Amino acid sequence: MVLIDLLILSSLVRLLIRLEQPWWCAGLYTAYRLALFLVMPGLQMNPWLAAGLVAAASSAYFWTLSRLDSGGLVWWIVAIPGLLLLLWLVMWI
Repeated sequence: MVLIDLLILSSLVRLLIRLEQPWWCAGLYTAYRLALFLVMPGLQMNPWLAAGLVAAASSAYFWTLSRLDSGGLVWWIVAIPGLLLLLWLVMWI
């Protein structure tokens, strides 16, 4: 499951670089996670609350990446730890 999330997030980062629409990327990821939350039987919290947390975190992540130069060192410093933190948040929920 982590590999699928990693693949989807990396694809959305590529989409962000191409389209420069952070809200679309955050919305697509949130919709994907909400669909999974609704079908997962052993979720620890309300699926809508979990999707709200994912929406807030992914919006901040994609918005921050969209404000940085995609070829710079700072972009990579934000992109990789941010991706890992977002994956950690989803696995924690």
